[in-house]
Amino acid sequence: MSNESTEISIQDVQQILGVSSGDLAVLCRSDKINSWSRYKPIRYANRYLLKSPVKEDVTNAIKLDECSVLRCGMSVVELTETQMKDKGGGSIKGFAEQFFGTPTNFTKTYDPFTSIHVTGGEKQPYRLADFSDYYHAAVNPFQINPCYDSHSDRIDVIDGGTYYLPIKIYHNAYATYNVMPEDILDGSYSRWKLRVETYSTFRQSEGGNLCEYYNGNLTSSRDNYQYGECDIPIDMPAGFPSSYPVTFTPYLYDIDTQYCVLLPCSRPFSISFGARKRIVNVNRIYNSEEWSSPYTETTLYTNSIRLELNIEKNSKAVSIGKFETVKARIMVKFMGGEQIITGDAVEQDGTNREDWKWDIPATTENNTYQTTYLQFDGLVNSAYSNYGYTANITLELTFDDGETWAGYGGFSVFLRFNS
Repeated sequence: MSNESTEISIQDVQQILGVSSGDLAVLCRSDKINSWSRYKPIRYANRYLLKSPVKEDVTNAIKLDECSVLRCGMSVVELTETQMKDKGGGSIKGFAEQFFGTPTNFTKTYDPFTSIHVTGGEKQPYRLADFSDYYHAAVNPFQINPCYDSHSDRIDVIDGGTYYLPIKIYHNAYATYNVMPEDILDGSYSRWKLRVETYSTFRQSEGGNLCEYYNGNLTSSRDNYQYGECDIPIDMPAGFPSSYPVTFTPYLYDIDTQYCVLLPCSRPFSISFGARKRIVNVNRIYNSEEWSSPYTETTLYTNSIRLELNIEKNSKAVSIGKFETVKARIMVKFMGGEQIITGDAVEQDGTNREDWKWDIPATTENNTYQTTYLQFDGLVNSAYSNYGYTANITLELTFDDGETWAGYGGFSVFLRFNS
């Protein structure tokens, strides 16, 4: 609800805030006041200063509780990147964790983006007129995606490749009466960037930097719902561990002054990156005279089956074939029993390969595939087979990190073979 008239009464404020007291001082100091409203009681002697963002230095000191500025009544901490790192043990992450948590290097626990500073008296008077245009439904205009409470805890990516994590900043607010990003930022809006710090102890252990920094441009939030984006490259070394944690801390950065502003949604969030398993597709099936799709039932005319596989290349080499029989097998399940059959590497026409195996070399060509053929003989065991029924076949492979048997999709065959 918004009050557009300056003719506002004590009763109006009581109703809007849900406060029973009729004391103006109690109303102006109420914790029910929405700090994200652009217009509200704040500590300026002249209420008309509320019509535009006003910067008011608290002090020149750099203690956390003494370095904020007041804009639209919002107390906003501004420090240079160097000052934040010094207070955060060398990272913006460390500073932000204390900023939103329990400070250890600061003089007091700081409640970010609070606005109630009215104490009464000549310099900070209690004014009923300050509630004119007060907007009780105002919201925090800053939204980060992925944000700390909704991102995936784990993302599997290609081993030895680069993954780009998009971090976007949005606004979701009514600009007329809601504090907006431009109201909080000082100076020319074009100077500010969405900046993201990535923090990785594993990268540091591999000889890289503990922290890296990436910038994304901003546009006016009044004109664009999504007004900033930064694509963070995550380089995954070949053979990286199964859990590769990276912590992301987004904030706003003035490229001219190097001042930083932590957003109300700037809490650091972590994602554990893992190696994505190699993709294997059963492309075609051959039995007797023709190739068929794995998505339709194949009639078994001979006691063998040949598979055409598309296996993804990645940064790990792998061999599949006769001398690597533990790498490839099929599980055949039919009425009366089941069989496990290991495979041999063959050419497309079924002849054995000279080296008896398929080698897929290490490569950084992601999203490319190598065609491989495997032959499996002796599908039907006459001791407990039932011809005229369907058998279900699942291809199982293990490679790369020696994982346990993992199914990569199944298909079915009609058991006509009987000799």
